[in-house]
Amino acid sequence: MGRIERVQIRTKKFATTLIQTAGFLATVLTILTALGIGSAAFGFFTHALPLALAGIMVIILSCLIFIFVYSLLEEKVKVVPPVEDSTAFPLSKVDEYAEILLEEIVYQYFPDGYSMCQRKRLQLRALKDGIRHVTDGYRWTGYGKCTVKSLTPSFNITNERREEFWSRFDVYFPHPLRKDDEVDFAIEWHLVDTEKIAVPFLSKTIGFETKCLSLQVILPPELAPKRAYGYEFASYIDDLPITVQEIKWSPATQHLSYDVAEPKKHHKYMIRWHNE
Repeated sequence: MGRIERVQIRTKKFATTLIQTAGFLATVLTILTALGIGSAAFGFFTHALPLALAGIMVIILSCLIFIFVYSLLEEKVKVVPPVEDSTAFPLSKVDEYAEILLEEIVYQYFPDGYSMCQRKRLQLRALKDGIRHVTDGYRWTGYGKCTVKSLTPSFNITNERREEFWSRFDVYFPHPLRKDDEVDFAIEWHLVDTEKIAVPFLSKTIGFETKCLSLQVILPPELAPKRAYGYEFASYIDDLPITVQEIKWSPATQHLSYDVAEPKKHHKYMIRWHNE
């Protein structure tokens, strides 16, 4: 999840909490205001100046708190949109008339620490006639140049675009598919994280029926992780995983691997590693 989206989610949660406590705050402010008015009036009529001043201060403070909370609440309600279905923007979007037989993603770091490469192999079967392309996309947390290309001849990448937090593109097949036709192709990203701010994780949200998912991270000895885990989340926005398993980095292959047979639709699967 990108930094901007994490901020948005936290903002939405804050707004929801603020709305839920608005009634309680209103009650408290009403009581404070009533006490302030009562104290000020009693102090005025009894010539108890300290009590009157204290009552006036309570009234002013209550008004200031009310204005602040009301303004904040109004702003949050105005700018925060309704919570969207997180599965509307999966990492790979395949036409609903196709199923994924295999999705294999390999994320490779190079020794300099800021050059990366990601490769994806996708096998899919058409479930109807006339399927011409697949839409795919990515969200990268680094900062720098990112280029994507097809590694399979005659499979062309077109229509690169930005959709909210996603960089998306279409992969067109050499010819339209007929029902039960299968295609097997690969694409590759070259990434340069000039600021070295990319978050060390690789994740995939399952948006469509998938038979097999394979996540792999290649880290050179210079960047060997001290620990790494494979996570499964029930939804894209969940912070608490439903399953966790430790993953060992192999000095021989320099790999972290997390394979999932029959991954669940709408679930998110992630490899996260730590160097400290």
